[in-house]
Amino acid sequence: MPEIDFGLYTIGHDGRTLPDLIALLKQHHIEFVVDVRPNPITPQPDFNQPNLIPQLQEQGLRYLFLGDSFRLKAEEPAYQYALQRLQNAYGQRRRVALLGRTAAPSSARVANTSATPLPSKTWPSGTSKKMGACNPMRL
Repeated sequence: MPEIDFGLYTIGHDGRTLPDLIALLKQHHIEFVVDVRPNPITPQPDFNQPNLIPQLQEQGLRYLFLGDSFRLKAEEPAYQYALQRLQNAYGQRRRVALLGRTAAPSSARVANTSATPLPSKTWPSGTSKKMGACNPMRL
């Protein structure tokens, strides 16, 4: 079996069906879906947290809700906790997708344009990836 590259990916659910999103996650061998939406309830019922979690779990995908942790200041404990969770996954060579309504903006911000940037020293360059039509997260 060929070695699979690991790293951080971003993906948005806007304009997708849940089966399409799951297929894209599986295509990229994603293991963990980290939900960084401030509110995990959307007009698309399939992507509401109570409906989404069992669908992901059925496909062998793990789910973690970090919500708007990255919208906080970097010195806030919730931000530090969220960052540590991502660093741990990276250290374990896990493939992680950050789920938002849309793909991450064109900067190293996760939830929206007012979010605190992720520190560039957290991961080696080139560890963020592009999934489908999503923008890569630039670290």
